[in-house]
Amino acid sequence: MKIADWVHIDYKTNRATGFITEITEEKVGIFVTIPKHYGEVKVDKNQPMLAISLLGPDDLPSLIDLALESKDPEWFQALSYELNLWRPGSGLIKRSK
Repeated sequence: MKIADWVHIDYKTNRATGFITEITEEKVGIFVTIPKHYGEVKVDKNQPMLAISLLGPDDLPSLIDLALESKDPEWFQALSYELNLWRPGSGLIKRSK
């Protein structure tokens, strides 16, 4: 990996996408673009995955439908898990008034 590479990370129980801004011996600085509210984060150097996939979160519901139609429970579970990672964390917390 190098500076400016696009990567996926798991951050605060969500999948996030961004580009590398800094690399040290132990950490990688990433400017997160999806979701927008994270900004710059630092993660362990072994955590980022290069974003080489052509699929994004908007593609997953159609693939889940296809997995259901093909009666493939393992594919359905994998896609459902992936879709859940893309869900914004702010929707998971209920705030009391």
